[in-house]
Amino acid sequence: MRTVIRNIKERPVFFAGLITALVFSLYVNLIRKPEPIPYPNGETVTLSGTITEKTLDESGMLASFKVRGTYGFLCYVNRDNIRSATLPIGAKVTIVGRVGHFSHATNPGEFDSFKYNETRDRLFYVNLSSVEVLSYPRFPIKEYFFDLKTAFTKTVLKNCPREGATINTILFGDRSSMEDERQALYKNAGLSHFLVISGLHISAAGGSVYMLIRKMNVKRRYAALAGMLFIISYGLLAGFTVSVIRAVIMFLIRLLADMINRTYDILTALAVSSTVTLFIDPLYIRDPSYLYSYVAVLFIGLFFTSLKRDIDNDKEQRLLDAGIFKALAIRLYDHASVPMLIYFALLPLSMFFNSYSNLLSIPLNLILALFTGPILLTGFSGFLFGSLKLKGLAKIADFLCALLLRIIDGISAAGLKICIFKLIGKPDVIFVLIYYLCFLFFLFLSRKKTGTGYGFVVMLTALILLTKPHYIYPSITMLDVGQGDCAVIQTGKHTAIISDCGSSTKSDAGRYVLVPFLLSRGITEILDIYISHGDADHINGIDHLIKNNKEDLISVERVVFPGLPENLFNEELKDIYRSSKEHGVDCVFINAGTVVKYNEISLTCLSPAHDHITGDANTDSVILLLNHKKFDMLFSADATKESEDSLDLYPDFLISEDKKIDVYKCAHHGSRFSSSEAFLEKASPAITVISCGLYNRYGHPHEETLKRLSDMGSRVYRTDKDGAITIKLLPSGYEVSSFIKRSH
Repeated sequence: MRTVIRNIKERPVFFAGLITALVFSLYVNLIRKPEPIPYPNGETVTLSGTITEKTLDESGMLASFKVRGTYGFLCYVNRDNIRSATLPIGAKVTIVGRVGHFSHATNPGEFDSFKYNETRDRLFYVNLSSVEVLSYPRFPIKEYFFDLKTAFTKTVLKNCPREGATINTILFGDRSSMEDERQALYKNAGLSHFLVISGLHISAAGGSVYMLIRKMNVKRRYAALAGMLFIISYGLLAGFTVSVIRAVIMFLIRLLADMINRTYDILTALAVSSTVTLFIDPLYIRDPSYLYSYVAVLFIGLFFTSLKRDIDNDKEQRLLDAGIFKALAIRLYDHASVPMLIYFALLPLSMFFNSYSNLLSIPLNLILALFTGPILLTGFSGFLFGSLKLKGLAKIADFLCALLLRIIDGISAAGLKICIFKLIGKPDVIFVLIYYLCFLFFLFLSRKKTGTGYGFVVMLTALILLTKPHYIYPSITMLDVGQGDCAVIQTGKHTAIISDCGSSTKSDAGRYVLVPFLLSRGITEILDIYISHGDADHINGIDHLIKNNKEDLISVERVVFPGLPENLFNEELKDIYRSSKEHGVDCVFINAGTVVKYNEISLTCLSPAHDHITGDANTDSVILLLNHKKFDMLFSADATKESEDSLDLYPDFLISEDKKIDVYKCAHHGSRFSSSEAFLEKASPAITVISCGLYNRYGHPHEETLKRLSDMGSRVYRTDKDGAITIKLLPSGYEVSSFIKRSH
């Protein structure tokens, strides 16, 4: 307690900043009500406001711009004849267009577009029809820096063809032309901070300018003022993202302290920066960029100001007493302490936001630290030589930068293949909070030799809680893929079966819905992917898993096709078959009567029979019956009435002990042409799950189907209303829950 009181007296601003952040967090997450979207989806509106941001497409034409009026919103430009210069930042405009709503996450692990844009003051978007400029800015400072950044990035791309996109990302924060593969590689390797302009870049740029001016015998005061002007300009050039705001404010405080001959305190500077950022927008408190940036610097500050100071008191004496090898080990540990500290400080955030972390990012960051300086130097040299029309020197710098980056790429890719160091799964918020309390306890106990053992026990407990598997019992989850189908059956801690994955309304459902869900549940091995039939809304998300087999943290063992090889007449199915063979995935075919067991779960194929192939994709859909003890669930794909009638051929598979199906995955998204009254009387489902898209153009589910289900007394869950629907298979029965909570 005395230590806490002493630290509060030493750093009142820091503790005031912590209290401020806590108050804003409570306000945003518990008290504040989300601002209602003022216009219905699809309504044509006329709105006025000021342009505050904009983006360009690859051809240099205007792609989008943000407008701030009564509400902040994003305006998408759908025409290719609007040049950036005609709509400068700061101009007041009136726009006409159709309103669209950003999507909320409706599945575990899915990216929440609405929350992401809300923290950036973009409540909705408008597809532009027309725009009128009411007035131009008198002092277009932001437009000037936007044009300057555009000119710089074009210069880099032109003169550095190998690594221009990455150089632009590192120097100017422009990711528009950077390869998705490298971004994903660095993200999975825990090196994505290298691609974000943050304290590293601000300190390198601002510190270099400041020291250069001081070397010219300029007074400290004027050198600091010049450094401040430069770093603010750099912030305007890079765009004031959350991490840039933090880095700029902290660097300004650092220069101010030097100017007035005062000691710079990193924790005080962090508190001031955090308070200013949250006053700009309280919603930043739940922005991943804010949390990553501030948590990392917070623990670095605590370590160097409160912890390492005490540890270092006797380090020099220990080095004198130690032999050469022990002294070397102490030095290596000292250099490795910061990457280790940052890794364990950000581990809960990585797990919570990305459902993934790799312990090898610690040595990878140590290696990156050796390469960062040369990469920044060669990248900046490529830009500088290109600007001076020294194309030969620019290409040499580009080649050297490419060489260094290829080394980092190769080491990162090799590290990702070592599975034993990967942590996968999304922890609950309560375990994230427990981890941080334990981590602080561990760090402070480490100051005392007698407390180190207890600290390791506490830390190990926190790690176990944070990374514990979600799997306790088997479960079935119908994902919300819009107008389409996707079911995930989790059979073990890291294993699952998939039945279909496709959508006609959500783009790349395999990449943006299925994979994030699998990682959030700690699933890394797909035993089987069952394909019901060849319609795109059932299969167009499968190819992503196959093409990224074992490279996307998830491996696929086998794909199960309907019917027989000679029935593979659908071109889309043929493409998946060929892709599976190319990427080392086994392919098998299934017919009525086949039974496959996965521990306590068995899947029985009820249709199609090899001698009843009609040639119609829907009628020939694979119908599966899942059994787990006394639980039964029927997956009916896009089965038609004819398919349902043919199930009489296999009554023993269909009728369970209690003479009814517990859960029925409604055929054909709730179409009136399936789920006939006769079939429903035979199956008598207690629960019906309908997979369909919100406001889909087919009108699914049809009222006739809903009425038939209601008359049967079946409780209906819909992915368009409930989001992902999960059925947990408990020892004594089953439990149904939905991602979106609503009354039924």
